[in-house]
Amino acid sequence: QSLPQYASLPIYSNSPSTLYFWTGRMGKGVLTLDRLIKSGSNEKAILVVFYHIPPNNRIYRLEKELKLLKSDSLAKIYLYEP
Repeated sequence: QSLPQYASLPIYSNSPSTLYFWTGRMGKGVLTLDRLIKSGSNEKAILVVFYHIPPNNRIYRLEKELKLLKSDSLAKIYLYEP
């Protein structure tokens, strides 16, 4: 798992409960990250998109805007870096 190297960054996910089960870390929802980005925040963040959750337009848009760090059989990990 690639998340330990980003332990100091807040994590957002399309499934915070899966994130907790997968990593033991609490995460926030995608809507919260979207609001953070739209507010012009200069705070870096991680987005974890799990494949078992059907994507929506917000996920598609964020995936285009953020830098893909890693992809495996469970999820894709992105970096928001203002």
